[in-house]
Amino acid sequence: MLKLDLDLHTLGIDIQSLAKENVVQMTKMKNLPAQLKDIEQQVNMYQATRTENLVKIKPEFSMKFGCAPIILKDTSQSLATQTTPISPTNSKESVLKINLLNPSQHPAAQQISGIQSNVLGNNHDKNYHSNILVDNHSNMQNYHLPTSYDIDRIASDGQNIMYTSCCDEKSDLIAYCYMDKNISTPDEYQNWVRSRIKDLIWWNSIGKFVCATDDGIYTVIYDNKRFKIRCVIREKWSFTRVAANIMYLFMWINPIKNDFNGIEVYSTKFESVRTIDFKSGGIGSFVDNNASFCVTENLIVSICTRMRNDREIVQVVFCDMNMNKLNSISLGGCSGDIEMRTDGKDQFFITTGHRRFYIVCSNGMVQAINLEKDGNCIAVLDNQRVAISAHRNNMEILTY
Repeated sequence: MLKLDLDLHTLGIDIQSLAKENVVQMTKMKNLPAQLKDIEQQVNMYQATRTENLVKIKPEFSMKFGCAPIILKDTSQSLATQTTPISPTNSKESVLKINLLNPSQHPAAQQISGIQSNVLGNNHDKNYHSNILVDNHSNMQNYHLPTSYDIDRIASDGQNIMYTSCCDEKSDLIAYCYMDKNISTPDEYQNWVRSRIKDLIWWNSIGKFVCATDDGIYTVIYDNKRFKIRCVIREKWSFTRVAANIMYLFMWINPIKNDFNGIEVYSTKFESVRTIDFKSGGIGSFVDNNASFCVTENLIVSICTRMRNDREIVQVVFCDMNMNKLNSISLGGCSGDIEMRTDGKDQFFITTGHRRFYIVCSNGMVQAINLEKDGNCIAVLDNQRVAISAHRNNMEILTY
């Protein structure tokens, strides 16, 4: 830079001398272009850099992290309210998810382990997974949708809701609730003059609701304010639950007429295609105390209850299509009815009877979400929404 400054100074003197003398000096004039070209080449060798005086110009930074604060409400599970701060270094989502099958591999596992007692209470069992961060759906859109009748079972065709309402003094009923209805508009309903519905799902492959009762399986179509009900399988069971994937309907049953305990599989035309007998070799005691189950194209996933430290907890069991156990995850406490549904994309939604539900994936990722009210039945709608209720005339709608 010093040489460039000197050359510019010298060139300036030469130009000024030509202007003062008023004499045409051909030699000096011929040298000027060459000198200018040399200076241009020197200038091109440098790169301009802007500098700021950081003493005079104080920079301002704004940082926003998506990790939801841990603020636990006082629910029926007596959750502790003391919180422990978590470093936001590894926060990438609004709700942190932990791999429960191998939590030590997660970059935030050590941070989360310090708040286990806050999440599951003081009586949690060290032998089951408790590395779950609870979210009070602060980043979720939720609202309550009123219904004309109390809800006992619930299912969705993706857009709207069908539910059952049980009555001890008169007939049970089924009702259809539009999600965009006017609050004052009553839900369409029909009396259910059959045995009580024990499970209710939507089977997208046939475009019908499937109702499991103690004396048969029924399909229901709601069309133009009319319910079309048809019995497709007739038999008596002491226990029955249903689930479906694209191709088949799975019935988890205990018939009254024999001691069979297992799953029967039916086609979309309700033709029997195979049987899974739990008494055969290779199937363990994890099938006991089953409350609900789901199927995907390659998984059978069930939930059951287990006693840990004198309290009832939810256990999720993942199996292959022959009911060979792959892995299991133990969650928090539960009471009363519990239920599980899936979106068919490896996400399983589980109610506990308390003000909390879980979203579980087969790879061990678990998300626990606190509700505003208790929930024991759940339906999965389109656009990442779930509807949850529990023996009341409204449902809590959440966008997850």
